[in-house]
Amino acid sequence: MEPGDPEWFTLIKSWIDRGSYGLTLPFIVGAIAYHRGKEEMDRGDIESLLNDIIQNPVEGYIVHIRWCLDYGSAVFAVYETDSPYRLHDRCINIRSKDSSTTSVVIEDNLAAEWRIQANAQVLLEALLDKSEEHVQKGNYSRFWSEDGIQFGRCL
Repeated sequence: MEPGDPEWFTLIKSWIDRGSYGLTLPFIVGAIAYHRGKEEMDRGDIESLLNDIIQNPVEGYIVHIRWCLDYGSAVFAVYETDSPYRLHDRCINIRSKDSSTTSVVIEDNLAAEWRIQANAQVLLEALLDKSEEHVQKGNYSRFWSEDGIQFGRCL
């Protein structure tokens, strides 16, 4: 990580470097809001973040969006473009408008999980819809308790 890297990249990369699988979009939105001292977030904030991730990639890295069985949700991870962990098969590549380089890959099993078309635009819209529900309630985090997965702020 370098000074000047986007907040979302620093957050996701730090999590991956600790050996974790990825972060949910509501968690990333909530952590950035918390860091900025912002109390409320909405769909516009989620769209802005997702657009920034797609349109402003960090050189040498690709963002992966894939299904996490533990949390029953899509999670975001970042890997170097030459990483052996990088998704190569069964994925949808998304490029920024200003580059021919892939900035985001979405594992195509998300479409099956959500029972929707395996198309980048459809998947991104579903990701926004599913994230908005939690962000509007202020439920940025998913965590395990004795009762199973719980939602809350946990920041």
